[in-house]
Amino acid sequence: ATAVAILVSLDLDAYKGEIAAAVKQATGRDLVIEGKLHPTIGLTPAIAVDHVRFANASWGSRKDMARIKRFRAEVALLPILTGEIRIKRVVLVGADILLETGKDGAGNWIMRSGATVAAQPQTKAGGSIPIPTVNLVLIEDSKLAFRDARTGKSTTFTVDRLRVSAENADTPLAIRFRGSYNDVPVAVQGTVGSLVRVMSGAEPLAFHLEAAAGGAAIGVKGRIAKPLEGKGIEVALSVSGKDIAALGPLVGSTLPSLGPYRFAATATDAGTAWAVHDISLAVGQSSVLGEATVDPTARPISVTANLTSPLLRLADFRDASGPAPATAT
Repeated sequence: ATAVAILVSLDLDAYKGEIAAAVKQATGRDLVIEGKLHPTIGLTPAIAVDHVRFANASWGSRKDMARIKRFRAEVALLPILTGEIRIKRVVLVGADILLETGKDGAGNWIMRSGATVAAQPQTKAGGSIPIPTVNLVLIEDSKLAFRDARTGKSTTFTVDRLRVSAENADTPLAIRFRGSYNDVPVAVQGTVGSLVRVMSGAEPLAFHLEAAAGGAAIGVKGRIAKPLEGKGIEVALSVSGKDIAALGPLVGSTLPSLGPYRFAATATDAGTAWAVHDISLAVGQSSVLGEATVDPTARPISVTANLTSPLLRLADFRDASGPAPATAT
């Protein structure tokens, strides 16, 4: 009771300067907490903070790398007694994050130490601090932008709502996303395997996602046997829609207007190359089936394909948005 009374009466705002100083020492960047720190005491303690800004690199295109309107985290109290850190809920609202590279290719996410990922913290006894598990992450009204200074190209992800949840550390993550990519509406739902089990080597990383974007229905399903090494990849992709031209903004290129289409294939890694099999493409009355091998490390890129077509009509691949072909008189 005394501990609870102390925590309730504690003025966390008095520690904002110390928090900012610790971040400055670790990253070389300024952290500004403009709002108040709001603690909630109970079996599920929580901390909320409003209006946080994290400085950009000195060469960045704007002053702040990240701006957050509101952040809240809830921690289950009882599991801490057994050495488990369980974060029940993380809510992020109004985040505006800019990732960018300079003319030398360096990213603004590289901090003063030159490392992008800090070493795993250790306890005073020398053991590793337990990896926290998170039951629910909710992100709303946020934006993530990437800018390449060398090419001048910018990519923007807008998050209307992203919900990632799991019952516990051993269950798959359920994902629901609604937002846009470069102003193209995107909706995604599906599952990704338990990251804790994957990191421990207990099982491969399995995923099954379905998306709607650019007037297309997109399905991605597969597994990665060795995710930390990026090996043992097998992924099945399917895409279908009314007009492939609508996918242009997603791939950053102008595509021809060909009418309804369907595409499916399964790809597996084979050393430096990719084996693509069960290829199926249908456009209009035309269809193409077969398999291929692609080696992106070769110069020029090596592509070997074995394709067959029961019916191939050139008219099915004519851009309907272009000028009509000349007719004989």
